[in-house]
Amino acid sequence: MTEPAGAFAGEHIFMTGATGGIGSVLAGKLAREGCRISAVGHNKERLADLEEYVESLGGRCNPIDGDLTEFGIEERAVDSAEKAFGPIDSAFLMAGSFPLGRFEKLSPKVVSDTIALNLISPISTIRQLTSRMATRGGRICAISSVAGLLPMPYLSVYSAAKSGLAIFCRSVAPELRDVGISLTCVAPRAVDTRFISKLRPVYGRLGWAIDSPDVVADAVLRATALGKELVVLGGIERLGAALSWLSPRFIERTLAGMRRIIGDLIDRKSDELD
Repeated sequence: MTEPAGAFAGEHIFMTGATGGIGSVLAGKLAREGCRISAVGHNKERLADLEEYVESLGGRCNPIDGDLTEFGIEERAVDSAEKAFGPIDSAFLMAGSFPLGRFEKLSPKVVSDTIALNLISPISTIRQLTSRMATRGGRICAISSVAGLLPMPYLSVYSAAKSGLAIFCRSVAPELRDVGISLTCVAPRAVDTRFISKLRPVYGRLGWAIDSPDVVADAVLRATALGKELVVLGGIERLGAALSWLSPRFIERTLAGMRRIIGDLIDRKSDELD
């Protein structure tokens, strides 16, 4: 198995979602390679903690305060990164969140913010990065989700956004490859972060796997280092994604148990899931 160790040594890395479960682990691995990390986030306290963590491991950190649901934030964030550490070599677009619940109960703002954070922001960021990388090359990785490849119950808006991101990456990757930029899309299955705590009882009852952030971070680094275009994590998940369009009724029946369990969970604990 090819390992990513050293592939990003000393690079200027642009990251969104670096204060999250997977992102913070990934930032730590890159910091140990002496990387300069420009990290975008809207929680100043968590950004400060990340800066201290990265620099304690031998890296450098440029925290960029910004809400990725706001229109136009991407240009300002990339400008700030280049001003601090010069041209960006690689980027990891990790930011994301999901509202779990019945679609009819999601507010218009929740719908809009979910699409903005999971789809519009990474596309806009990729646009900003590629316009600057086109003369010298670079590597970009965007994080989709298995939920973007399968019709996951009660994650309709998140699934739609992550599906759009995966298709966008697959569509534009050949264009970018022509100018020396690799675009990788990684679709993790469930990851042991604070977000998945909402679904932990469901996964336990179904016997489905939950990956550690460390395993996913390694997979992201490896896929990006190798310039792969689409990587789906998990064996049964890869099979499910392949069957999703070939046999939609089979997938619907397969996920029916999950839909019932999550529906019951939402009905019992709706206040905890908002």
